[in-house]
Amino acid sequence: MIYTLNVRGVFPVNCYALINEQSQHGFLVDPGAQGEDILAVIHEKHWQIEKILLTHGHFDHTGAVNFLRQNLDIPILIHENGKDYLQNTTLNLSACCGEHILVDDACFVHDGDYIQLADGSLALKVLLPPATPRIRSFTIMLTDTMHWWAIPYSKVLSVPPNIPAAIRPTLPIA
Repeated sequence: MIYTLNVRGVFPVNCYALINEQSQHGFLVDPGAQGEDILAVIHEKHWQIEKILLTHGHFDHTGAVNFLRQNLDIPILIHENGKDYLQNTTLNLSACCGEHILVDDACFVHDGDYIQLADGSLALKVLLPPATPRIRSFTIMLTDTMHWWAIPYSKVLSVPPNIPAAIRPTLPIA
């Protein structure tokens, strides 16, 4: 199940939880703000988040990473092309918005890598967007039926018509 968590920092963004409904284990994607509220949802839903995935390194996707990593003690994964953004407030755009957001100790993934839950029940494939080779982002492909495209400032989730809208419930963040 893919849950959309609407969060607001400098501006509103979406964070996603990809959760195996049987085990309640999953991934958290792009926690850009409101770490305390995201953590409250994780506890309320009894989710066991194993990894935080960053589609790219802009601050609106990384703003809650340090808080969540500290509280959940889990790894942060980003494509190797996003490395510089995590350590540069000009590149990650936090400096131009009066913020100072840096992320240390990320693990770097490569095009074609698979990211999976410990029990193997959910696996994602890392793909660079073919039309945007210079963009410091990556695509996550879930089970050959859903695709994520990550580009600066926006994210589009494309779901084939045969997948019911209920697969993406939205959870409000206070």
